[in-house]
Amino acid sequence: MAQFIVLSVLLFWAAFLPPTYPNPQALQQVALADSDTPRDVLWSPDGKTLAAVTSLEVVLYDADQLDAAETQRIPHLIDETVSFEADGRLRIGNALWNIQQGTSEAIPEKNPPQRSPSGQFEVSSTDDGQQTVVEISDTQTKSVTELMTGSSGKLGQVVFSPDEQFIVLQLGSVPDVAHGFESAQLWDVGSGTMVATLRQSAKYMELIAFHPNGRFIVTISSSDPDAAFLHSIRVWNGQIGDLLFANDEMVYPSVVFSPDGRLMAYPVTEGLMLWRDHLIGTLSLLIPEGDYEVYAGLNMPLFSPDGKFLFASYGTQIYVWDNASAQQLGKPKIVLDNTDYVVNYFLSEQGTQLIVQTDNANVRIWDLTKQNPEMTQILYDVTQGQPSPDSKYVWGYSPYPSNDRLLFDTTSGEILQKLPTATQLDPNWKYAAYWADGALKVVDLTSNVTYDLKPLIGGS
Repeated sequence: MAQFIVLSVLLFWAAFLPPTYPNPQALQQVALADSDTPRDVLWSPDGKTLAAVTSLEVVLYDADQLDAAETQRIPHLIDETVSFEADGRLRIGNALWNIQQGTSEAIPEKNPPQRSPSGQFEVSSTDDGQQTVVEISDTQTKSVTELMTGSSGKLGQVVFSPDEQFIVLQLGSVPDVAHGFESAQLWDVGSGTMVATLRQSAKYMELIAFHPNGRFIVTISSSDPDAAFLHSIRVWNGQIGDLLFANDEMVYPSVVFSPDGRLMAYPVTEGLMLWRDHLIGTLSLLIPEGDYEVYAGLNMPLFSPDGKFLFASYGTQIYVWDNASAQQLGKPKIVLDNTDYVVNYFLSEQGTQLIVQTDNANVRIWDLTKQNPEMTQILYDVTQGQPSPDSKYVWGYSPYPSNDRLLFDTTSGEILQKLPTATQLDPNWKYAAYWADGALKVVDLTSNVTYDLKPLIGGS
């Protein structure tokens, strides 16, 4: 009887004790599984690696072997940002991961280095309170060149000339410029000497670009970076920094170059300024406005892939100039009316199709192969439409409030896929990935097969 009473007391007491696990690692795994949640989906720039970002890890998959297990699992802190660099390295917080080698390197917390397009040079900066010192490291020779800028403040844009012999640095206030104005300096990379200061007429610098032939530098600045109109543009000699042209009535901050690097165009209030090896002139268009005429506020200039034509939008229309006769600065060769206001437009890789997004949630497809271009298709109820490189598909959103991701066939106008808002398309237009019900869904857009991946801890 006494034994029965003792056993009953022990059982009653044990019922209120917390559970125990014989394996501490199992206990940790249970805790992690409960706290690991979906966060993001990322594709590498080449589309070969898929990164499933959870609250605890970055889980990597080979896009060519989605039916295989993950290739890497990289733990991260819950507040660390995760993104791919242009060169394919994975940035996690203050570390850069080489995902092919499985190695990482720390990033300086302040002013991380910027790379030249070829990768030969790395540019970093320090500020001692007196001036910003810029270091250019040659990754091949291991030499370091110091540039004493004489300017204080954070280093902004770093732009190399096409041959990487010159560099333009965006800097904060400089001693001989009005207080607080941003400016730029042109430097000779080889000698480490400053060539010229590229002084701006407005407070905020928005763009620095070298012409593909390296002979010109273009800078754009404005008094209000959020304003749509009245930006200031300057064109400089790319080797000695002399000012060649200035206009303080630029309409939109956009400069485009023809694919062969010979032509440059940008919009100003009176039309499009067109350059070759010199300023050719202005492509202008008179628009009736009531009892008088004004020059068109042409926008979004774009060269055809072969460089023969220059496109620009105005309201509901898109104008096309033949560059062979552009010196005459005459009227457009073609006018394409899209009925609704043009929000954006794109050309196919071959320049045979024009894809136009309007503000009425329509995408219009134009066939440019004919002497008189024809509209061949209208895609309805789609916003922010973007075409595939071959223009066979358009990827966009359905209008608010659904905001589904849509994939259209541009020939038939058929909706091929309707996916959740957060779906991420890979750069090669082969897969679309999104989180659903704790799993990562990856849709093969060609075969329509869906892969079910389990990146979460304890999800497999």
